Amino acid sequence: MLSCMKIVCGSWLARAFLLLLLIAPSASVSAAAPIVKRDIRYAETNNDAQTLDVYRPDAGENHPIVIWIHGGGWRLGDKRAVQQKPQAFVEQGYVFVSVNYRLVPDVTIEAMAGDIAKAVKHVRANAIQYGGDANRLFLAGHSAGAHLAALVCTDQRYLNKKGLQLSDIKGCVPVDTAAYDAAKLIGALGRFKSALYTAAFGRDVVSQNLRSPMSHVSTGKGIPPFLILHVASRVDSAQQSNAFAKALNRANTEATVYAAVDKSHASINRELGISGDAATKQVFQFLKEQAGAETELTSAKSRPPNVIVLFIDDMGYADPSCFGNPAMKTPNIDRLAKEGRRLTNFYVNSPICSASRVAITTGRYPQRYRIHSYFASRQSNRKRKMPDWLDPAAPTLAKILKPLGYRTAHFGKWHMGGGRDVDDAPLPQAYGFDESLVSFEGLGDRILWQKTGNQEMSWKHGRGKILDLPKHKTTETYVDHAIDFIQANRDQPFYLRVFPNDVHDAHVPSEQQLAKWKGKTSNPPDEAFFAVLDEMDRQIGRLVDAVDQAGLAKETLILFTSDNGPTDWPRYYKAGHQPPGFTGPLFGRKWSLYEGGIRMPFIARWKGKISAEQTDETTVMAAIDVLPTIASIVGADFDADQCDGIDLSDSILGNPVVRETPLFWEYGVHGSINPGKAEHISPQLAMRQGKWKMLCNPDGSDLKLFDLETDIGEQNNVAAERPGIVDRMKSPLDRWWEQMNAHYVAAERN
Repeated sequence: MLSCMKIVCGSWLARAFLLLLLIAPSASVSAAAPIVKRDIRYAETNNDAQTLDVYRPDAGENHPIVIWIHGGGWRLGDKRAVQQKPQAFVEQGYVFVSVNYRLVPDVTIEAMAGDIAKAVKHVRANAIQYGGDANRLFLAGHSAGAHLAALVCTDQRYLNKKGLQLSDIKGCVPVDTAAYDAAKLIGALGRFKSALYTAAFGRDVVSQNLRSPMSHVSTGKGIPPFLILHVASRVDSAQQSNAFAKALNRANTEATVYAAVDKSHASINRELGISGDAATKQVFQFLKEQAGAETELTSAKSRPPNVIVLFIDDMGYADPSCFGNPAMKTPNIDRLAKEGRRLTNFYVNSPICSASRVAITTGRYPQRYRIHSYFASRQSNRKRKMPDWLDPAAPTLAKILKPLGYRTAHFGKWHMGGGRDVDDAPLPQAYGFDESLVSFEGLGDRILWQKTGNQEMSWKHGRGKILDLPKHKTTETYVDHAIDFIQANRDQPFYLRVFPNDVHDAHVPSEQQLAKWKGKTSNPPDEAFFAVLDEMDRQIGRLVDAVDQAGLAKETLILFTSDNGPTDWPRYYKAGHQPPGFTGPLFGRKWSLYEGGIRMPFIARWKGKISAEQTDETTVMAAIDVLPTIASIVGADFDADQCDGIDLSDSILGNPVVRETPLFWEYGVHGSINPGKAEHISPQLAMRQGKWKMLCNPDGSDLKLFDLETDIGEQNNVAAERPGIVDRMKSPLDRWWEQMNAHYVAAERN
């Protein structure tokens, strides 16, 4: 029996209400398992609270079945809040069933436990249809769901009413509840701290005991084996878990306690199913032992998934036709969307290349490294208070993934140091990449396509092989290297970044590429732009085909987005033209903190894990979230406190997330490029919190507030009408900028 605990200070009631917030379900769900059946009614009613979802492997039969009971304080929660559990259990060869049940105050705990028993009966009766084995069925749950699982597995009345026995359950896995002995817990908490429990268990001791699993433990009942998980630092759960296990052991029932260290009540649930998670390993070991037969692995190899990130240069929100391009089709990008999931509220953390690339690489705001604009010459960098390259000590996903056995590669635009007159910047290998091929804005092996201008000095720097190619061959060459890398590493996990220089201007297609678009537009710059976008889309198709033809579609997560909005050089306007590239309903373009400069198209494809043709209009995600999100999906061990971003793997895998953490931006305080159109010049700071977006300068001037739910085009400044919202947002924005600007101040002092 394993246990470990320490005293936790603070208000228990505050923790309880925080718990309720943490486990509240998302607004909608899209199943992430290979085969899913949703909203199946297990009772003879039309009550949506008596429904369940079934996730099953896409092959085989007679799989063990795990019925999962959600938490939520007996009064909240939903079967959709399963995080990564369905895909994790299915990959291990289990049928995973998530159950809704009626809640307080509408019903009592007895009715809830009765609902679980009804669900058990339904699943057993339909086990063959669901690909499962009725004789290998487990109950599990978190928090209130853990209590209900334990109650149904100890108080035989509920299963007996449905013609079943306790012995029909092969095992029980309650996860972090302190309600095994409700009367004892409520007595210890006192009157004012026990409201959550008395609402469910009642105020009289007789009712509390009747609804407590501890009261029903005795010998000769056929109580199934238990694996009892709890958070090591949570005193009430630790004490109750150990006492309950001892009672089970005295009744000759197998019971093991596992104390999960470095977990909270929310994270032990949220992280259950993540590869490498210690609690998850305990659960699968217990299930395997109790199932009595090898589970059939049907969905994926036991290695973590491959990850490919496509980061396009200067692509507008509506440049892909699946995001609204009005003038041309991008069939290969659209294919990713059709086979995967679109996010419509994805942001980069800067409207300019270098800073945006630093954010997606490190998971941190680029201002922490004094990177707010693009890397240029040493003199220009000094003038704008910037270093000459990203600090190689910065966290990167490549470095985080390598201990898991990943091969890593970056093919494409780098622009995080090196080039022009900077010949001593670290190579991509210093940031964790085994292989690299970059362009003139980087060092190491690189493609150069002209011997003048910004590329002139790069020919003389050495430090890598130089490929002398025309610009229209760059994306094709990056993809050639990427395909070779995929084929060479198909038998081990890999992390691959393909960062084309396209569709950044100048647009220089081949004559053949351009001929297709001659005369197809009334805006002359669009001809070359369409040709370059069309060719880049074709190369993306080649890359995706290589993944699929290697048999890796179900083992490879592909993410697609762009570094900032489309070009806005003054020369287009001076010539009487419009800059190429589309932002759809968004206002502003590159070099602007209006939506058109920072909101990007985003697609995630992972066959068998991410349901096809899904759109998430709820989750607000940013480039700084990519690192912690991927790290979570693959089960990497990293310090989340190093990141400004948050783990949004739930959204990627199908469950939209209502973001609580605000997003911040800065552009232009220490000098940069202005948009070519005056009205596109934005204030220098911005913040998004929920549906609200506020912009202003550091001194508070040029204040703007937009409701993005009703005004995505940022045309109606409501700052004067909503002073309360402004006051609520202004302080955190000021604090954030003070924190970021401190890095520039410190550098000047040194």
